Amino acid sequence: MIETNLRIVSPGPGLVVPVRRAIVQSSVYSNDSMEKACSFLQRKRGVAAKPKGEGSNELVVLSAEPFETARLEDENLVLTVSDAGDSDLALNLADDDGFRRIPGLLERALLARVANGTNLWRLDSPRKWLESTPFQTQDGVCAYRRFEISSLAIAGVGAAISVDMSTAFLTSESLASFYDSSLPRDVLKEKLRVFERLTSRQKGQKGTLVNDNGVTQTVCYFEKWDRDRTCGTTPEIRINGKTYPSLYHYYLTNYPRLNIGREDATVMVSFKGIDKPVWVAAKLLRIRVMNDSVPDSLSSVDKISPADRCRMIQGFWASISETPFGATGLSLIPGFWQPRRDQVFTVTMPAIEFGKSRILSTPPRASQVDYKTYFRQRGECLDKSGCYHVPPATPRVIHFAYANGGATAAKQLADDVAQCLQKWTAIPFSTSGVAYNSITDATARLRGSTTPGTVLVVLDEQPASYYECAFQLQGWRLKRVTTGSLRRHHKYLTDGAWDRRERKITAQKGAQKWEQYVTMNAYDVLQQMDGIPFRVPSLGKYEGVVAIDVGHDRRYIAISLLIARDADKGPSFRIVTDVHPKTDPKQDTINPVILADMIVQLFSKVFRGKFDALSSLVVLRDGDFIGQERQGVATALMRLKEKKILETDSITTLGALHKTSMKNIRLWDRGPNGMIMNPLEGTVVYLTPNMSVATTTGAGTLTQGTAEPLMVTCEGGPESLAGVTEAVVIAAQLNWSSPTVAQRLPVAFKRTDDELQIRAAQEIRRIA
Repeated sequence: MIETNLRIVSPGPGLVVPVRRAIVQSSVYSNDSMEKACSFLQRKRGVAAKPKGEGSNELVVLSAEPFETARLEDENLVLTVSDAGDSDLALNLADDDGFRRIPGLLERALLARVANGTNLWRLDSPRKWLESTPFQTQDGVCAYRRFEISSLAIAGVGAAISVDMSTAFLTSESLASFYDSSLPRDVLKEKLRVFERLTSRQKGQKGTLVNDNGVTQTVCYFEKWDRDRTCGTTPEIRINGKTYPSLYHYYLTNYPRLNIGREDATVMVSFKGIDKPVWVAAKLLRIRVMNDSVPDSLSSVDKISPADRCRMIQGFWASISETPFGATGLSLIPGFWQPRRDQVFTVTMPAIEFGKSRILSTPPRASQVDYKTYFRQRGECLDKSGCYHVPPATPRVIHFAYANGGATAAKQLADDVAQCLQKWTAIPFSTSGVAYNSITDATARLRGSTTPGTVLVVLDEQPASYYECAFQLQGWRLKRVTTGSLRRHHKYLTDGAWDRRERKITAQKGAQKWEQYVTMNAYDVLQQMDGIPFRVPSLGKYEGVVAIDVGHDRRYIAISLLIARDADKGPSFRIVTDVHPKTDPKQDTINPVILADMIVQLFSKVFRGKFDALSSLVVLRDGDFIGQERQGVATALMRLKEKKILETDSITTLGALHKTSMKNIRLWDRGPNGMIMNPLEGTVVYLTPNMSVATTTGAGTLTQGTAEPLMVTCEGGPESLAGVTEAVVIAAQLNWSSPTVAQRLPVAFKRTDDELQIRAAQEIRRIA
């Protein structure tokens, strides 16, 4: 039985909640000021509120009783919130207005209950709450369990509250231990090297910190350290209308319990919402360590099994007793929500075509055993039958570049990768090595030796090194291998590796680890050469998928086109990706004219000469379409029909894929014996006629953690939603980087993600 991490508010679809109107009087009316009014009312009067709508100075308050007027004054805003005096107002979940407003009000009521009735604490988001103490500390890093709270309405079911688990990492020591000018020079240098690693500053990031002033914890970002500056020698500072001679005097006046001394180290940081960086006592700051930077000893603690996740969420609900929504009197239906059978659907794993026209059929049954066999056979079929497609002009030489002194391991890797490629493509490959003293030396020798081709480059850990290579070797296909990973795996080959079954180091285990390492690198090199290991013959209802993605810093837009249809149509299978600079990086929305041009340009790369028009297409945006983006897509579709790339009566659907969703919905499978495990790949739960969640990874291949579903939304009702969701699940099975396991993202979004990450990292070189 599929179960979710959702709790339904009693009595379910018939829920009615009492509300009141609140009037806001303010010197400034904006979305921000109205949200501040809601937060202030929640903090001072303990009631949940949400703005009524754009342009209104009213709030909708979840309460049956009137509340006293509250007044907020700060440097930038003065406002009062007063009860409008109405009575007997209510929102009904059966009405559109209630369906839209009730979940958000309940969520805020629960958050108020968490803030006032538990010892949990939060950082940058009001929805994310951490346990007071870490559950594990290793190598100077503390791991904290974090609860993530959200809400939504489910058609025919009711208002649902989602609580999910994740993990946050902070250093056990403050920045005062890293930035201590009294330390010997060599010790300080090592401390600063560790700081760089833990904050990911080598990846061009500022470094995320947590400032704890004894009352609140706030996220901030490292700017600089001045070894000659202390809390007592900072310039005078002005905060909230008051001037202080130094940072020391500010703490002495406002936070005497912190015991900040004149000689304590200080660090300059930046806060969101503050125009310029400020000095903060280093002893109040800890590093917020991102998952990619945690030590190996903690690398798996964020992988929470479905059973453990269920148990921890149950513990959260138990901690807030019988009144999760405070004085509202509302309660929850016992247990987690289990969707009805007609709300659950399993997308069948697709048949897959390899070289020599070999077809791997769909699993005979939707069972964990058959799915495991299916995924294992994907790798076996590739080894036996080879790739579905390799470009005829693929270069026959694999170049490899390595720092002087690393020839043996680099040549072994290049030769073994070449053998894998030959096995998959039936093309004989040779290798050619280039030793270098510097990156400039390597790129100069490669450019001077031959025409651009494929090169396997052994580099240090610095991303900037790779992007320097990429800049100097434009036109080449680069596969980066880090020096550390190559040395470690080559040592496995020569000296053996620890075998858990044998409980000793064995040569067999070492050879096995080396073979896996070679194979993973060979998969990547094959893709760099535009090889397609295998294809799916269709995407269900649709012949093509367009993925539109915007980078996290809004500097670039990536668009991918995936085509998969009958072999007698041309093209029958293609994937292509374009990346463009975003003209307005300060705005979330994409200019509709530019978006239309990008889409048409992408199709023009594929549909040249003689081709068959597409009969169906789905266009997916990462997150919701914003502003006039839909109009831009509509313009592009019209132009594609004029060019005969799309059939005049083609089926076209616009949808959204939420790679990361604030709803934090999880699914698991609860067996008859109460055992909890991951659902199978392709399990879908329909929440509304226009919203579904789908697990693209699952019990067939997921060995650690809980499947993280994707949320899919689209217009057009249940039939369109089913078709779009099926296309998303099928496209996610094109895991060309690791064929024997499932992939979370559809391949079109995997490509946009990869390209946007490359562009983001290239900014390191541009800024340097």
